[in-house]
Amino acid sequence: AYWNDLLADFHPGDRFTAGAGAAHAEQFVLGEQDTRDLLGPAHRAYHTHIDDLLLTALGCALEAVDGGRTHHVLVEGHGREDIDPALDVSGTVGWFTTLYPVRLPLGAELGESIRAVKESLRTVPDKGIGYGP
Repeated sequence: AYWNDLLADFHPGDRFTAGAGAAHAEQFVLGEQDTRDLLGPAHRAYHTHIDDLLLTALGCALEAVDGGRTHHVLVEGHGREDIDPALDVSGTVGWFTTLYPVRLPLGAELGESIRAVKESLRTVPDKGIGYGP
């Protein structure tokens, strides 16, 4: 039920059509101080994790491309998150890769967007492990 609800407003054909425009890529590298800030003090104001901030930034970038305020993306996890204290994977090798959709809802201003994306990510059950087994 959670995944069906999450994807209920996912309509990829509403914004994009095949061949509608030339492919475009952007790339950048964060400097050492920006990286330190992103990994440290940037989390204090909203008690976030790095993925909250990076996915909010992605949502804002996607909004700049297509004007949409809500986006859906697939997130890949390593599957070793602490989801159940009874599950001990310390004697195993490798990752239990997960791939699951998340909704990136944007607010009217950046702080509101950070909170909305953070809350959206916190609702994902078991860090996405149950999606599409």
